[in-house]
Amino acid sequence: MSDTPRTDKKELKSYDTQPAEPLGMVVADFARQLELELNEATSENTRLRAALATSKDPCVYCKLPKEEMAKCRSGFPGCARADDLMGCPELGAALEVEELKRELNEANHRIRTLIMERDSARMQADHKWKLREEFEALLGTSDVEIGVMRLKIALKGISYA
Repeated sequence: MSDTPRTDKKELKSYDTQPAEPLGMVVADFARQLELELNEATSENTRLRAALATSKDPCVYCKLPKEEMAKCRSGFPGCARADDLMGCPELGAALEVEELKRELNEANHRIRTLIMERDSARMQADHKWKLREEFEALLGTSDVEIGVMRLKIALKGISYA
């Protein structure tokens, strides 16, 4: 069986001999068709290798997980995974954009959380400030120890009355 059966079928032959002998040539249109198919297959292969290299699966070459790429014995970029990663920049860019979107969402969530915590702290501070003002107005001091002592004296005075 031939490795190139389609080409073998399309190969031009010399009919000056019996049996007809292959000339080692094909029609240019057929050669162009094969070249287009080869380019498509090569492009698809590059994209698939890039997709595999950017996946969370271990490296197909050195078996290291993606997060440990830098530890590759071949060096990085020395491992063939680096070549695969660079093979399809639009895929890498798309993944980078997705990663940036995820980070932005996390940052926005963190900002909302921090704003809520800040507002809660402000409310607590305002409440404590108002309590301190009321404490001072009632007992004549904002010092807790002195206020408690005055309150005890006042309670003793009420109990004697």
